[in-house]
Amino acid sequence: MVNKNNVERSQKDLFNALQEQVLNLISLCKVYDEGQANIGKLIAATLRTLLHQTGNSHALINQLELKNIFFYDSTRELDNANMHSECLLCVWQLQPGSSTYVPRFILDNLIRENWVESPLVS
Repeated sequence: MVNKNNVERSQKDLFNALQEQVLNLISLCKVYDEGQANIGKLIAATLRTLLHQTGNSHALINQLELKNIFFYDSTRELDNANMHSECLLCVWQLQPGSSTYVPRFILDNLIRENWVESPLVS
């Protein structure tokens, strides 16, 4: 279904939106790193604006035709033989009295082809 209320945005407007979203992401990540885990949902919403592409949702990177840019991928490869859920973007850190998710950093995955299609959670 086509939304008749869609407004065509200029490349300049899209680029300004990209800059704004990246600056928001940097600021939100700093706050998250300072211990405010509740900011994680705002980080996810910002990433969704940048990356989420479906029939009804148009990722900002796709609108700017930036889908084939280099991307640092800190996930590991999906194990298709594993029948359990996998979280490829972060790991669960257990400590006495608490637990949290921490980012997974794997330095040998600097560039992965088709990163837009890669799963983060399976």
